[in-house]
Amino acid sequence: MRVPLGARWWLPAAMFALLGAGPVITQVTPPLRCPAGKVFVRADFKTCPTENRRRARTVRRACCQGESGKVRCMRYPRCPSRSPA
Repeated sequence: MRVPLGARWWLPAAMFALLGAGPVITQVTPPLRCPAGKVFVRADFKTCPTENRRRARTVRRACCQGESGKVRCMRYPRCPSRSPA
């Protein structure tokens, strides 16, 4: 039985696309949000320390303004831990 040419290549191409998109999907940062009653003003960024051959990673936090006009920034998320290897 002969398989049409179009059906032969789409499955490996789809698998390759999903495997390639895996790391990108896992590195998506959560959206910047403020608590109820506060307004998002700006985002602050910080670069985490790196080791040899490790990519630089940037973390971000939201700064929100309350009804009184005071701007408070949320905490930065933790930087990834350094591996012992």
